[in-house]
Amino acid sequence: MNFPLFAKTQMGQLVEQTQLKLTQGQTPYPILIFEKDELDWRFMKNQAFGKDKIQEAKRAEIIKAYVLEKTNVSLTDNDASNFEPYLTILKDSAVALPLNESFSGPAKICGVFPADPNSNQRLEMERILGLGLEEAYGNIGYDQIKPKISYEDLALFSLYHEVGHCLDQEFMPKTFSNYDDSHGVHQSESFAETFALLALAREGKTDLGTRRAAIRTIYSQKLGKFLATHPGNGFGNPNYVYGGIIYYLSPVLNKGQELIEQDLESIRNMSTQELLQLAKKIVVENSLHSRVFQGLYSVLAEGEESTMERYQRFSEQMPDLFAEAYPKLKYYVEKIKTDLENEIDLMAENTDGKGELIEIDNDQFCFAALDTNSDLFFSRIDELRVDLRATVAPVAQQRERQTTLKALAENLSHKCF
Repeated sequence: MNFPLFAKTQMGQLVEQTQLKLTQGQTPYPILIFEKDELDWRFMKNQAFGKDKIQEAKRAEIIKAYVLEKTNVSLTDNDASNFEPYLTILKDSAVALPLNESFSGPAKICGVFPADPNSNQRLEMERILGLGLEEAYGNIGYDQIKPKISYEDLALFSLYHEVGHCLDQEFMPKTFSNYDDSHGVHQSESFAETFALLALAREGKTDLGTRRAAIRTIYSQKLGKFLATHPGNGFGNPNYVYGGIIYYLSPVLNKGQELIEQDLESIRNMSTQELLQLAKKIVVENSLHSRVFQGLYSVLAEGEESTMERYQRFSEQMPDLFAEAYPKLKYYVEKIKTDLENEIDLMAENTDGKGELIEIDNDQFCFAALDTNSDLFFSRIDELRVDLRATVAPVAQQRERQTTLKALAENLSHKCF
């Protein structure tokens, strides 16, 4: 298959830069960051969108050709089917997915799927926090969340986090061999988050840790309580109920930020391998101990009073196991309460915009889609994304535009070809 491109979206350029900066020669297997816009273009040009077997087969062949072209790795049909959902039905998700030669064999490739780039600060904050689920957040909305990070930095952090998973030779492999080890997943997430923080600091973004930690705390407690108390929603996934505590990444983020402030010069001069070693050290020393992890989950699932009484009793009866866990649990429970009080402003009013978004000209997009290269097509997509990031349009219109842009290539493949 021949796919003239000649251009990249802004997200495509970021993917290319990150691929060169962070992934080359760091692992025994190649790491490939999938450029979703390029795959959308290839699917569209080959009319490979859709649910029938012919279209599914087309997508598999396109994915295999793309991976072979970028990494020289030959995928099986099954490999391609593992990657395919993150390019179609799960485009919102930011994911790292290693594929192994066999069930217990070494990885042959690790794929990174960035979060969907059709977004802005508000929509990305809502995605990361799970805002909008009333059972978890009540009336708390975007305007009540005090720690804010720009869209550009949120997108970078998310991308570097997923790359960090693929670079992880210590924690992530264990989660694949021991699927129901929720504490192990917490360590894996802690590692990816710490690496992202350090890698961004190396590039000059040195002030993200405290705000990122606050955002993770809010998610951990607000959405985490909902997850812990609704086990049936997990459809048997043993990690589902622990989701909030798995993503309580504030301890490693705060330690990472402390080190950045103490010795930024050293971090700026570190190689990627040195950053990985430092991230591992931070996780080993600062991520939640397994018994503290379990205790914080119990606070969400059954309540603080009964959990703390039990841990105090255990600390007296089994001091070798719980003498350290009980005071640490007590510390984190109190710290979380203070952090939530400081980072959520219940007095702030929910607001909505009154601006307008650029109108989408489908005829012009058809003209661009039918061209032999992607220059015009990608430039028009970037124009709409820039508009979405700068808009003060009503939130409902922002979400509608996001949905339209996510499905644009698929819709054009039916309309224009």
